[in-house]
Amino acid sequence: MNQQPQTFEGVRAVHLVGIGGSGVSALARLFALKGVRVTGSDPGGVREQGALERLGVTIVPAHEPGAVPENIDALIYSAAVPEHDPERTVARERGTPEYTYPEALGALMKGRYGVAVSGTNGKTTTTALLGLMVAEGGLDPTVVVGGTVPAWQGNFLFGQGDIFVAEGCEYRRHMLKLSPRMIVLTNIAADHLDYYRDINDIKDAFREYVKKLSADDVFVYNADDVNIADIGLDSISARKISFSLADSGALVCAANVSLRDGQQHFTLRYRGAVLGELSARLPGDFNRANILAAAAAALELGVSFEAIQRAAAQFAGVRRRFEYVGEYHGAPVISDYAHHPDAVRGTVEATRELYPGKKVVAIFQPHQMDRTIKLFPGFVEALTYADTVILPEIYQVAGREEGNKVSSQDLVRAVNELKNGSAHYAEHLRDAQTIIERLNLENSAVLVMGAGDVDDLARMVVDIEGQ
Repeated sequence: MNQQPQTFEGVRAVHLVGIGGSGVSALARLFALKGVRVTGSDPGGVREQGALERLGVTIVPAHEPGAVPENIDALIYSAAVPEHDPERTVARERGTPEYTYPEALGALMKGRYGVAVSGTNGKTTTTALLGLMVAEGGLDPTVVVGGTVPAWQGNFLFGQGDIFVAEGCEYRRHMLKLSPRMIVLTNIAADHLDYYRDINDIKDAFREYVKKLSADDVFVYNADDVNIADIGLDSISARKISFSLADSGALVCAANVSLRDGQQHFTLRYRGAVLGELSARLPGDFNRANILAAAAAALELGVSFEAIQRAAAQFAGVRRRFEYVGEYHGAPVISDYAHHPDAVRGTVEATRELYPGKKVVAIFQPHQMDRTIKLFPGFVEALTYADTVILPEIYQVAGREEGNKVSSQDLVRAVNELKNGSAHYAEHLRDAQTIIERLNLENSAVLVMGAGDVDDLARMVVDIEGQ
């Protein structure tokens, strides 16, 4: 790799390979708004293409040597782009510095007050909500998030203030490339086991990550998570801020929890004092933990409780994070990115909480064969929490399967051994749609989950209903 500058100060032109990715497209917006000439490529299409082009970004729909302009100062590429990619090859031949997405994010954090939100589940919702709280508090942050936030009409908020908030993904230890002054850690669970050896390897990675913080920095963490408790909290030099769903010994916790009018309400306690009630359109224990994480970080950043209240009440969620899409035959349709057993179970439970008395029809598309194999028992157990389960075939991830062999049919058989007849196999999304059309959805809620293209199905059935 060619020598990288420590920051992007003075950069005039950048080229982004894989510009359609949620993180990379956000960087494209950031650079364009800073007056940098931005070009990019992505053969898979770019959801934000229109918005990016209005900012002056030039996009080529293919990875090819000619896509890389002359005289660029840096080439940034997504994790899915291999070393032998023709554009990366051109950059190396020219001596142009190359950055992975997390390396670029880390360089952008330098010189700012970086806040990294990390954890196996809940990163995107927590990052978006924290960004909204800090913005509502008048601190004018820059925020990079892994999903579309309706309030921002995209995955990025550009600010002139000192605070820079971003997700810190644990895949391949990417979070170690960041340079945060505050880390918010939502939870730790076994995942990405095509890279990590086991849960202990994952905990080692997070331990190394958090120990990067100095005594002047801040560590906000989930006191309810047993794996976080096992990373050696006493050895962390940063100022520690704990949050908990129920533990009154935590610095930030919730009390008097209720669900009214489709909103979650609870009293926020901070350092032993009752600050008041928070309300948000985010059901479930896992979302309450996300709200607490964001509120704890916002309070430590100097945001007033009143601003936190307003942001939580106004928060309309993030696309594909417990997103209400519409109705199908009278049943509400929810789309969620859940692709880990803990997230699947938590999302089913949140659906029951929001729609008490309704049957939950869960359509779950497993994401990646390796994850399905290694977390198989957890997926089976989580899916039994739904009344009816439809399982489209596993969404395969290019370059991450390496001969693994498992099918959604295996999950169907395992679920039906525990709940006979409750699970159905669908080879394709259109087959899943056919099964839904045959079901009696009276007094039901439809929950569509997965990190692949299953979200298309949620929107398809709602569109059919509207025709």
